Amino acid sequence: MLLRRGLRDARSLDLDPAAVVRDVDAVLRKLTAAGLIDDGNFAATRARRLAQAGRSPRRIAMALAQKGLDEAAIAMAMQEVREELPDPERAAAIAYARRRKLGPWAPAEARATRREKDLAIMGRAGFGFGTARAVIDAEAT
Repeated sequence: MLLRRGLRDARSLDLDPAAVVRDVDAVLRKLTAAGLIDDGNFAATRARRLAQAGRSPRRIAMALAQKGLDEAAIAMAMQEVREELPDPERAAAIAYARRRKLGPWAPAEARATRREKDLAIMGRAGFGFGTARAVIDAEAT
């Protein structure tokens, strides 16, 4: 993002794009060496927050990849989430269903008629069918 902005500004200011790339690389190297940029820490923190917010592990991995993180950082972040939560997909599914008022958190009179719709919503959110069914069919907690 820093490079993209730098190149955009370089065009408007008639600066040499190659010089901007060199300067941005130098700044990033200094910040990384100083410990101010840590992709692993960022990935772990973001993955933890997204899991607590009810994102499925697949969605979390996609979100981290969209931020430009490499596969190693994503794998480490997902491993940390699995260590903190015994079943991160189920925990995220419960948080998602509670927030969206699906399954056991739906009004009791509408629960039976909404079951298929709730399962579809959970599927579109990235949860596996088994996890979605277990959460939707569970008793209210």
